[in-house]
Amino acid sequence: MDENSKPTRDQVTDWFQKHRNACRCTGYQPLVDAVMDAARVVRGEMTLKDLEYKLPPDGKIWGGKYPRPSSVPKVTGTWDFGADLGLKLPPDTLQLALVQAKVSHANILAIDTAEAEKMPGVYKVVTHKDVKGKNRITGLITFPTNKGDGWDRPILCDTKVFQFGDAIAIVCADTVEHAKAAVDKVKVQLEELPAYMSAPAAMASDAIEIHPGTPNIYYECIIEKGADTKPIMVKADFVVEGDYYVGRQPHLPMEPDVGFRLLRRGGAPDHSFQEHRHPSSSCDDLPGVGDRTGKTPSGAKSNRWHLRLQVQPDHRGPAGSGLYGHGQPVFLNFDYFQQITYTGKRSPFFINLKFGADKDGKILAMESDWSCDHGPYSEFGDLVTLRGAQFIGAGYGIPNIRGLGRTVLHQSCLGIGFSCLRVAAERIRFGSPDRRIG
Repeated sequence: MDENSKPTRDQVTDWFQKHRNACRCTGYQPLVDAVMDAARVVRGEMTLKDLEYKLPPDGKIWGGKYPRPSSVPKVTGTWDFGADLGLKLPPDTLQLALVQAKVSHANILAIDTAEAEKMPGVYKVVTHKDVKGKNRITGLITFPTNKGDGWDRPILCDTKVFQFGDAIAIVCADTVEHAKAAVDKVKVQLEELPAYMSAPAAMASDAIEIHPGTPNIYYECIIEKGADTKPIMVKADFVVEGDYYVGRQPHLPMEPDVGFRLLRRGGAPDHSFQEHRHPSSSCDDLPGVGDRTGKTPSGAKSNRWHLRLQVQPDHRGPAGSGLYGHGQPVFLNFDYFQQITYTGKRSPFFINLKFGADKDGKILAMESDWSCDHGPYSEFGDLVTLRGAQFIGAGYGIPNIRGLGRTVLHQSCLGIGFSCLRVAAERIRFGSPDRRIG
């Protein structure tokens, strides 16, 4: 508006693009609306009073245009996101760097931190031996038919590596540069195991159990609606069958994934931190210290991507684990390689579908079989698999359905990533009363 007080919408959008104002959520419409209104004020066609937020007549905020408390700092660029808060932590804050697995499946024979702890600026190298309480994060198992107990993800790997990028140790140092320099000095002796990089590979008859005692197919979901589909398929005028693959989707956020911990308080840019309090419940607290976890402001990123447990500031995640034994604040900031390899993804599905239709093209029956390619940990895996029962064929009013889905453990990058985590088992009902999901 300094150069053009009467811009077109296309000119405003072009300015945003040229000046690197990136937004992945809004489609830019409300952003452009705001600039167009501001231009009207500059031209004298509107007053600031015209732009004031107004509450509904009943005074209720919900459904009204009450200003968000974050609106001004967001527009002025003074809103502190997770990485910004990392710059404002106390001077004695220790910077963390992860020692991560470079193989997908292996037994851990030994971890030697002696050389790394002699590196400049290094305060301590934290391993699983330093984790207080249970060195496991619960996957929040939802359904009782799940064949695992949910306690399958180590905070820091102790006996095995389950996927590329797994955290084995944490270097705590005075600067990020010193922490990262010491990472390569941690010596990890491994015995590599077969790596199953997809659900079909892990389902093979000769595949070993990734988590001993838990079958690689650890959850099955059955859907039944209407009559048996087999005789209907035989009589149908048209039958179509095919195999399909829905690929893994990293959400590629713009904001870094961070976690930090101070005494009595931690923070992370997390959309589901209330759920993530549960995984911390089994860990012994530090003596005399009350614990609070807070959600830091989170920016332009997918809600689904933020449903992950790996960088939590509480006792369960690496940011919390890095605090043990010294009581100093800690800060962990993932680079983009770590975000891609270590954080949540939308899980791939391997699907076989069969439809029977009459001569007018009306679908009479559907048979579905799907395998959820969920990664090596059970985190929300049963709920993700349930999505196949909910959404395959949804919207077509198919009267007769038979389907079977399964969640599969394997070594490919972690597969959590659906937003609807609060669905309770007893509430899952669709269509007519004879449609059951179990």
